[in-house]
Amino acid sequence: MRLFLLGTLAANVAVGLLAFSTLTGMLAGTSWVILATHFMALGALLPIMVGALLQMQPVVAGVQVPCRPWFKWFFPPLLYAGLVSMGLAFSGYAHGFQICAAVLSMATLPTSLLLVISAFGSKVNDVTTRGMQGALCMILIAIVLGVGMLLAFDGIPWVDVMSALPRHVRFATIGWMALLVMTTAQNVVPMFQLTPAYPARLKTWLTPWVVAWCLAGFVPALQSLANMALAVTLACFAALTLFLQQKSKRPQDATVRFWKLGMWALGSVSVLWLVQVLLTISQPWDHYVLLGALFFAGCVQSVIISMLYKIVAFLVWWHLQKIAGPKLTRQVPNMRQVFASSAMSMHFRWHLAAIAGLMLSVIVSPWWPVLAMLALLPLIVANLIWARNLLKAWQLFKQTEQTLRQLMAT
Repeated sequence: MRLFLLGTLAANVAVGLLAFSTLTGMLAGTSWVILATHFMALGALLPIMVGALLQMQPVVAGVQVPCRPWFKWFFPPLLYAGLVSMGLAFSGYAHGFQICAAVLSMATLPTSLLLVISAFGSKVNDVTTRGMQGALCMILIAIVLGVGMLLAFDGIPWVDVMSALPRHVRFATIGWMALLVMTTAQNVVPMFQLTPAYPARLKTWLTPWVVAWCLAGFVPALQSLANMALAVTLACFAALTLFLQQKSKRPQDATVRFWKLGMWALGSVSVLWLVQVLLTISQPWDHYVLLGALFFAGCVQSVIISMLYKIVAFLVWWHLQKIAGPKLTRQVPNMRQVFASSAMSMHFRWHLAAIAGLMLSVIVSPWWPVLAMLALLPLIVANLIWARNLLKAWQLFKQTEQTLRQLMAT
């Protein structure tokens, strides 16, 4: 829960940085956009994904993540210290990039290695476990490339920034985030949304296919082909998921709508990316910012919000059941009572407005910076609603826990 709440708060820091960059236009605020991107990817989405993996690996893969105190006491402070040091580096602080590289390495490398060790220690061989294994290997490569670029900014020529940058982005977005979303979807969507199952061949080949094409990007002659293959894969997966969701046997609630929004965003990003690769023309900086905003906020964040509502509701119910025991089990709220449907629906409406505002902000930023900044306000509100809903679930847990312990004492 601490990782989940920290992630929601960091998302608004990312929005604030993006809003600041719009004051001078996206082209002039490149470093601020990069910092905002990393606050969203590392500060917001990474802790939430790590928190989810800490819960998923024992359930899905049947393994415990070792050294769990690391994730409580060391990972969060080191991660956010590294992001703050990145801001200092972009502001011209002496040796700032070296400090940032060292601190972010200390935060992310041990975290990824602990998750990799537990994932590959599993005896389960299903699509989600394979997806976790592949995605964790991809983020390790992304971290190494990212650290290399930070050192290169300070004059240590470990990697060539121009060649490492597209590979870093590919491994972090497609290899880590998109692969984890796609493999998790193949269990979560049929289970919670009561849709038909994904094709068996997709479950077998998706992870090796994505990993292989991500790695193929290291070969310059295959880079365009790898981009096309990955873009087509993402587009087809998004279309397939939307098709299966149309056959769902359950009424659509906010969590289903968040998933659908995420798939529409993933399909849109894939098509725009594919058109760019096919036309082979250099795109302006704003085009890449638009793709990144749509991928992070439209796709990954939408899917994470949907899954988090399910994960947190289950965790609250599960831990209260363990405390209550068989005698007081009727005092435990069921999973549907953890998050009110009206609160989730309000969050979805604001999140949908936030995505539209984010797209508008990126498009109009070079000409109307004030309008671009105001267009980001719905995203701040949506993130605050998200944090409020999680805090209410935490308060429900603590209040019910206290009541159960009082009843047990009497």
